[in-house]
Amino acid sequence: MNHAYTGIRTLDVAATLDESRKQLVIYVVNRSQKEAMETTISLATDSLRETARVSVINGPDTNAENTEEKAESVGVRETCC
Repeated sequence: MNHAYTGIRTLDVAATLDESRKQLVIYVVNRSQKEAMETTISLATDSLRETARVSVINGPDTNAENTEEKAESVGVRETCC
């Protein structure tokens, strides 16, 4: 890691709340092109644990995309809590 840029954040985090659907969506994006990052999301209440879903979208690099030639270059893995 280049420590010359210590003030730059590696993770971008945002959240949206749809009160009518009672749905909270949290987005966490790893901006590092070289380092995998482990993330822990903690909420003040466990009331969402039963309905929570986690989708991990991953590819070989930050510019990866699915094409006809490489239809599964970027994949989605669904997990739960």
